Amino acid sequence: MSTTDITVRGETAVIDVSRYPHTRVDSLLSRYFPRLFPTRKEAAKAISAGRLRMGVGMYEETAGECVANGGLEAPEAGWLALALDPIAKAVLATAVVHDDDGRKLLQRTVTVPDSAEGGIKIINAALAWFADMGLSGRKPVRRLIGARAFAVDDVTVATNVFVAAGSRLTLRLPMQPLAQLRSSIAATMAVVVVYEDSVMAVVAKPVGLSPEARGRTPSLRGLLPQLFPPHLLPPHLMPADPMPVPRLASMLDKHVSGLMVVVKSRSVQDSWGIGTYTACRAGGSTIVTGWEALVVGELGDVGQVLCLGTTYPNNDRWSQIEPEMTVVPVACEVGVPDVVDGATPGLCCGDHATTVHVAVVARGSSNNLESISRVRAVVVRDGGAIRAGMYQSRTRTSFVHAGELALVHPVHGTTLYVQTPVDARFETKLAREASFHSIKAAAKEAAIAAAIAEPDSKWTEDDREAMQRLPIPYLLGKARFAGLEFTVTNDVLVPRVSSEPLVDAAVAALAARQLPVTVVDLGTGSGCLIVAVMAKLFAAGVAVDAVRGVGVDISPQALAVARQNALALLPGEADITFVEGDFAALDVLGLTGVDVVVCNPPYLASRAPTAYDAASTLVAEPEIAVVASEAGRGAYLALAAAFQRTPDFLARTIPGELVLEVGGHHRNESIAAEFAPQFEVVDELVTPQGAARGLRLRVCI
Repeated sequence: MSTTDITVRGETAVIDVSRYPHTRVDSLLSRYFPRLFPTRKEAAKAISAGRLRMGVGMYEETAGECVANGGLEAPEAGWLALALDPIAKAVLATAVVHDDDGRKLLQRTVTVPDSAEGGIKIINAALAWFADMGLSGRKPVRRLIGARAFAVDDVTVATNVFVAAGSRLTLRLPMQPLAQLRSSIAATMAVVVVYEDSVMAVVAKPVGLSPEARGRTPSLRGLLPQLFPPHLLPPHLMPADPMPVPRLASMLDKHVSGLMVVVKSRSVQDSWGIGTYTACRAGGSTIVTGWEALVVGELGDVGQVLCLGTTYPNNDRWSQIEPEMTVVPVACEVGVPDVVDGATPGLCCGDHATTVHVAVVARGSSNNLESISRVRAVVVRDGGAIRAGMYQSRTRTSFVHAGELALVHPVHGTTLYVQTPVDARFETKLAREASFHSIKAAAKEAAIAAAIAEPDSKWTEDDREAMQRLPIPYLLGKARFAGLEFTVTNDVLVPRVSSEPLVDAAVAALAARQLPVTVVDLGTGSGCLIVAVMAKLFAAGVAVDAVRGVGVDISPQALAVARQNALALLPGEADITFVEGDFAALDVLGLTGVDVVVCNPPYLASRAPTAYDAASTLVAEPEIAVVASEAGRGAYLALAAAFQRTPDFLARTIPGELVLEVGGHHRNESIAAEFAPQFEVVDELVTPQGAARGLRLRVCI
């Protein structure tokens, strides 16, 4: 997109969109006017206010129709007309001027609108109307006021005075040299321009920086106007057909560090197809006509490259750009294609339709972390994203650094190869993970040895390989949970530390009620939840005969383990019973007026690893305790329906409560909606690390 596509006519900015048909209008606004609309959300606000018209053919002041939906696509051979308010006009009129000493200044003049009754202080005005010029807080604005950078009606001011409605507020901002500006950004945001010419650039971003704007959080896209200011670029770096703001031509996820391609020239953008989508749709994804992806590095014994939701071209469409690079042909819809040991994939080119969303993640086990550190990956052209760290648990974090990039230059046709060292935070994280895995591997070996050495052990030395695939609690036959040691077998779910907030929430709910109380554990498994709840109540001084506990599970083998734990960990006179049955069949339990129900239902759609559960653990555990239908929501839906059928199951005089674990990809608010309006949210449960992990619900009377 070029500034030549925009014509300002009085109070209206007219955009010629004939080059970009079938593109969302809110996206066009945010791209053409990045200072006015830094995100599509901001553009949507202007559209909902009725400020945008759209038409076909030549622009006419009274032609076209008002756009009410930012998701509409721009017409072929058409135009958009944006109504400009005084602030928008001032932003578009920002210009470079020179002071008496010949220094460059960035100048903007804003007429204070009549809506600012009683005037507005300079600091507040600066944060509202000059923030895109780098004024990110009150302190920088105060420094500029002290430096007499502001003027009111052409008179410089040195204090934070009120500016009356109708007055002109001018900021003349001294401009840093380009090298100094980029050094400042490198020091504060760790973003570095690694390569640049007149049409494109390559920048290195750190772990933790999002590529696109998300609300007011910093993003790489938000830094592009500062990294490539047209008024500071030397002639040899200035494109002949510049865009209002450079575009990202490749994407790295927030959790990935490394190199990203930036396009400055409109002709290159057009030739690469960035942002020019056809109307064709397939599987909900927009189709483009070409892409390039590169994975370079010594994969060693990593063994697999995980491809998520990606459709690849046929094998004969793949080619290599460097003679020494080995191309690994992959042809799959969704899955985990094998990678040959030691192979180094090269540039993969496709010249026919493929989905926009390309995600490549290199993953490995605890035995090959050093190999993972050498993996380099990047996606070029189509806006697909490489995603790492999808499973954020220590044992399953993915490590990807896009540190090597090779592509055919869009103008010269030569091969461009760029490198950047691994981000320091990446190396630190890798070292921590390697240390953790080393400790865990030693613990696993110790557990295997202890299990084999047990008297009458069912394990022998010949079972070591099989034992490596089992979680440690199954090897030892025990697991610690909420300060207690529980017996576990492969008939029950392994108790997780992440479930301990349910115990604390249930104890808090019961402690606030009149004694005696009844607590029910639906899907009790090993009995860890109900046993831990009752043990904590007794430890707090609650009389043993004042608490009744009931554990429900469909598995008789699990109930046998739960009874064993109750006998071992609770006083002999404790009133706790275990009932075989479906936890969603509340009507057959014969219970009413229950004070608190605690439940950790199955909530995963498959046995794929999650943020809290390794693949080895999930495969070993009983499927009925792990996987649910309806993409993991089946158990929640069945439980909500069960409470609707049996409204007297929970106490009504003093409303009973449901303490529910929420995991997998589900969100607390989404699950809470399934139980509304019968239940209201009392509290959200979080892990010690601050992750949302469940709900405390109260029945509505």
